[in-house]
Amino acid sequence: MSDRNQLDEILDRALGRYCDAEPREGLDGRILERVRAAKRSAATGWIWAVACAAVLAIVASLYVPTNGKTPKPFEPAVAPLVTATPPVRWSFDVHYHPIRRRTARRELPKLPDFPSRTPLTAEERALLQFVSESPKEAVKLLSDWQQKAAQPIQIEPIQIVPLESGDSNTKDAEGKGAEN
Repeated sequence: MSDRNQLDEILDRALGRYCDAEPREGLDGRILERVRAAKRSAATGWIWAVACAAVLAIVASLYVPTNGKTPKPFEPAVAPLVTATPPVRWSFDVHYHPIRRRTARRELPKLPDFPSRTPLTAEERALLQFVSESPKEAVKLLSDWQQKAAQPIQIEPIQIVPLESGDSNTKDAEGKGAEN
């Protein structure tokens, strides 16, 4: 007998035992009883909820105070006829309050020159020395700088060189295989 046939026989015997197994006694009855109980409990839950809501509505309607009086029917109010206006009385009672004089605030110390002067830096001293020794060159440099500042900024296009890989199996940027 081949190994395949032997495996098939073992599987057939094992599956045959599962098919022959009977459920425990009363299992189907217990399952059906649980389903029926679940249906009953859901229905009774709704019945109790509706009953409680009705009782609350009745209690709330009884609690509304009426003060023992029945409401009067609506009667439109009639404005009284005004024949004369009462005289206006003027009152000139003047109450004098003493004026509180503000005391002068004390003056904070102020510097004669604000912001205060700071000593010149080394760069500023060098610039002053250059301008005092050669004013013509300073004017020329200033005019050259102003002309350059008026010109638009030109930025050269960026050229990115592809990275070379150290792996010999990869392709370079042109698509050719790397040579060994």
